[in-house]
Amino acid sequence: MNCILKSYIVKVTLFLYYALELCSLHESVKGGYHMNKKHWNTVTIGGDVDDTLLKELIDHSYELIYAKLPKREKELVG
Repeated sequence: MNCILKSYIVKVTLFLYYALELCSLHESVKGGYHMNKKHWNTVTIGGDVDDTLLKELIDHSYELIYAKLPKREKELVG
């Protein structure tokens, strides 16, 4: 019998030292799979990261990416 296990993940970018701290505290936070592991992290949903922290990580990642956008693109995003 074939058994397929599905994991749902979110990719987030974080400040390096914050990412290192999270990786040491949470088993479900790892370096970004198929991404630049220095800047990107993979968070497995349903692991030891609760929904509140996951939302904070997504918001943090959005803020970091938004801050680097050119002014014209920021205006498009709103």
